[in-house]
Amino acid sequence: MTSNDGYRSVAYMGNWDIYARNFTAQDLPAEALTHVIYAFATIGSDGEVSLSDPYADIGTPGSVNSSVGKEAHLGGTMEQLFILKEKNRNLKTLLSVGGWSYGYKFANWVSSDAGLSTFARSAVQLVMSLGLDGLDIDWEYPTSQAEAERFAQLLKEIRRESRSSGSVKSEETDFVLSVACPAGPDHYRMWKISEMVEHIDFWNLMAFDYAGSWGTVAAHQANVYKSATDPASTPFSTDDAVQYYLKNGVDASRLLLGIPLYGRAFLHTQGPGQPYQGIGVQDGNGSWENGVWDYKALPRPGATTKQDDDIISSWSFDDAAQTLISYDTPHTMSLKLDYVQKLGLGGVMWWEISGDKAGNESLVDTALHFFKSDQKRRLDKSRNRLEFPLSPYTNVRNGSASRQDM
Repeated sequence: MTSNDGYRSVAYMGNWDIYARNFTAQDLPAEALTHVIYAFATIGSDGEVSLSDPYADIGTPGSVNSSVGKEAHLGGTMEQLFILKEKNRNLKTLLSVGGWSYGYKFANWVSSDAGLSTFARSAVQLVMSLGLDGLDIDWEYPTSQAEAERFAQLLKEIRRESRSSGSVKSEETDFVLSVACPAGPDHYRMWKISEMVEHIDFWNLMAFDYAGSWGTVAAHQANVYKSATDPASTPFSTDDAVQYYLKNGVDASRLLLGIPLYGRAFLHTQGPGQPYQGIGVQDGNGSWENGVWDYKALPRPGATTKQDDDIISSWSFDDAAQTLISYDTPHTMSLKLDYVQKLGLGGVMWWEISGDKAGNESLVDTALHFFKSDQKRRLDKSRNRLEFPLSPYTNVRNGSASRQDM
């Protein structure tokens, strides 16, 4: 495990971002980030980890294994990320496995020791082939105590594999292992946290999606505290989750506060805690998904931004359309950063990076300015790794042309 006293600023990037969103790795605000987590790899029925979109990921329709033994050139987003690492030596890159689309696949093989071994071997090998710094595991979600126990064993196996495979060069460039961890009590109470902590470098708390189309009232989707005056508007809270993880052994400096770069809409409502009718399915209400807007598209025309500092939450409301959208603003971002600093948390995580605004309303830049102003603790400056002698890709083994020209 890596040791680190600096803040982490961690951004998830989806492999789908290059399509309709027109967002590539070259658009990443590298100077504001310490880690980029690339989502998502998928999993076979035997535990084998593989790329979910090889064209986007490596620029070819084939698998990484098809390049072994050949003088292959890494392309796609992975090539862009490797070049970005060469130019920004404090930027680390991780591959996330699972997510909402593929997380259910863990249950297919996790009960088998062979499955654990296959997952760990193939995942670490993929990281080393692609010139990455580590793995992020996003299992949504273990549904039993037995699965939670196997999850802890899986993390142990990944750590063992990363050390035995020769992936570790030095303490400075140790293999990084993170998890995406839930903020809902039904899920986090299931986890064997005390058995996991020794294997995990940092925990990405998914402190969002507290409200949405599945609820009966319009509510806050990423509030830090529960409301004393309107409890219906805050069915969950970030602080409840944070305190649980800390109480159960997670070091505060390794727990990252997740920030949504999107908002969730509620139509035909009087406000937070009030009934609503729909999220806009008929109206095409959303950036890419009905009822969900990128932060950069908010507030919508005609809406006014409101906030509740007691619970640390903000939203927009259109009186004429009776539409509420729950999302974070630079103001609530600043309050959440104060919360991170007060509790000594490890930093922030962004889901997902293509949704941020440019300019002075950027939430990522808001965090960067905050971290720079902290005289006692700055951004993590640990170095990334650029030596991958066993990669099948010549531009990873030997360095990209841009690095050779430096």
